[in-house]
Amino acid sequence: MTSPTGEPEGSPSKKKTGLALHKADHDPRAGALVALAAVLFDGADSQAAIDGVLSRSAMIPTDKRLCTELVYGTLRHYSRLLWFASRCLEKPQKLPQEMLLTLVMALYEMTFLRIPHHASVGWAVSHVRNRFGQGLSRVANGTLRTLQRRLRDFHTLEFYQNTFPDEAEALAHRFAMPTWIVALWQRSYGEKATLQLLAASLDSAPSGLRLNSHTPGWQEARAELLATEFAPKKHAKHLARFAAETQALARGEAPAAPGTEPAPPEEAPGTAAPAAAPSLETTPQVLEVGPCGLAFTGTLPWLGRDLMRRGGASGQSMASYSAITAFAPATWPQPLWDCCAGRGGKTLALLEMGVPVALASDVSAQRLSALSEEYQRLHLTTPPCPALVLASAATLFSPTGNEHAPQPAHAQDTPAHPHESGADAPRILCDIHGAPLPELPRHFGTILIDAPCSGLGTLARHPEIKYRRTQNDVADLVATQRAILEAALEQLAPGGSLIYLTCTLNPAENEEQVAAFLAAHPRLIEVESFTTPPDSPFKEFFYGAHLRDRG
Repeated sequence: MTSPTGEPEGSPSKKKTGLALHKADHDPRAGALVALAAVLFDGADSQAAIDGVLSRSAMIPTDKRLCTELVYGTLRHYSRLLWFASRCLEKPQKLPQEMLLTLVMALYEMTFLRIPHHASVGWAVSHVRNRFGQGLSRVANGTLRTLQRRLRDFHTLEFYQNTFPDEAEALAHRFAMPTWIVALWQRSYGEKATLQLLAASLDSAPSGLRLNSHTPGWQEARAELLATEFAPKKHAKHLARFAAETQALARGEAPAAPGTEPAPPEEAPGTAAPAAAPSLETTPQVLEVGPCGLAFTGTLPWLGRDLMRRGGASGQSMASYSAITAFAPATWPQPLWDCCAGRGGKTLALLEMGVPVALASDVSAQRLSALSEEYQRLHLTTPPCPALVLASAATLFSPTGNEHAPQPAHAQDTPAHPHESGADAPRILCDIHGAPLPELPRHFGTILIDAPCSGLGTLARHPEIKYRRTQNDVADLVATQRAILEAALEQLAPGGSLIYLTCTLNPAENEEQVAAFLAAHPRLIEVESFTTPPDSPFKEFFYGAHLRDRG
C-alpha cells in the first residue's frame, strides 16, 4: 500500500519541494505544511515539529490550535488521504512534493473539520498558484473539486471493501494503517479488538495530569479539577458516523447507510478546530487514575496548566501511569534501578509515591538532563534524586569494553571521577553533572525495564510511528529487549523483581518475549501481567509483566 514513510510507490521526490516559510509565522495552514514536511520527509518527531513552528510564530491562540489540529489530523489519516487524492490525479508522482501535501491537507480539512469547503479549496489553490504557477493551480482546483464530489466514498467502509477484497488491506486503507500492522493485530487480538485499536489510533489521547502529592494543597486542587464543568463538545458529521460505524463493526453488524446520521450544530465559518483531534466522546470527561492521576478527554483546564507551571503537577500519559501503578510499586524490593529511564516520567512518579530510586540510566543525555530538571521543578527533596548515568542498560555493568563506560552528559571536557570499589565494580566515571557517584549496589531488589519498543500502542499520540516502523525493525527491537533483560537479570538480587514494560501492541515484544525469557531462566516466575484493554478511554496501550526471582 505505502512505503515505510507512508507514501505510495513513485511518490514525489524531495528535490521538487521548496516549502514557503515566509507565511508560516502567521498562517496556520502554512505553518502546518512546514511541520508536516518536517515529520513526513525529514523524520522529525510530530510534537517537536509543531513546537518548532509555534514557538517562532505570531499566531493567535485559535490559529495555533488550528495549526496543531491540521498537523495531527493529517498525520493520523495521511496514507488514506494520500491514496484517495492520488486516485484523482493522472500522475501524482510528477507533482511537486509541497503541492501534493497541500492537496492532502486540504482534503483532511474538507472531510474532518467544520470549515467550509470553499475556504479549504480556496487557500490550497491560492497557495499552489503562488508557489508553482497558474497551470498547477488549475490542476489543484480540479482535483479538489473532484474529491469534494467523492467524499461519500471516502467515508464508506464498503467502498474500501469493494476496492480491496482482502479484509486486512481494506481496513488498512480505511484506517490509514500499514497492512502488516492490521494483519498482526487480527492474528493476535481478533477482529473486534482490532477494530477498536484501529479506531483508537485515529482518535486523540486524553491529556494526562499527574498531581504531585508532595505539594501542599494537592488534594484540594484534585477536588477542584474533578468538579470542573465542561461544555458539551460539538462534533462534525463524520465523527457521529465514524463512531456509529466502528461500534457496529465491533458488534459484527452492518454499518448504517450513509446519510442516516444526524447533522451537527452549525458553527460560524472558519471556526478553528480544537488543539487535539476530536474525541468520539459526546462530552469531555475527566477520568480518575489512582489518587494522583487525572485524564481529560477535552482541553486541559487552566488550573491543571497552572499546577504544571508551579511544580504541582506533571503531564504524563495516563495509560503509562496505569501500567506502572498496576504492579503496586510500594511493595517492590529495594534498591531500585530504572534502567531505561528516558525523561523520567516513571522515575518521578515513583519518587512522588515515596518509592526510592537508587539509579536511573539511559542512552540519551538530553532525556536524562530533562529528568534532573523535572526533579527540581517538582521541588522534590525526598526521596533523593537517583544517580543519573548515561549508559546502555545492556552494557552499563559490563566487565569488559571501555567503550561501554558511561560518560557525563554535559560538557565533553568534564573531568572524570573514577569510582574505586573493587575489581568487580561497574566502571562508572561520574553522573551526568560530572560529580562522583556514590557506591552503587552490586545487585538490585527491583529493576524497572521500560524497554525500547515499536511504539504501536502510542499511535494516537505519535501517528508518524506507523509510517516508519517495519517488520524488520521489530525483529531488531526484540533482540535489543532480550539483551537488556539478560543484562538486568545479572544485576538482580535473589528474590528480586523485574518489571518489564512496553508501549506496543505486538506479542513478539510482549507476551512471547516474556515467555521465552522465563523458559530460558527457570529461576524466574511470572507474578502477574498487565495489558491495557482495547476499549480503554486512554487511547494508548501498554503491556507489563512482573517477574520475580525464586530466591
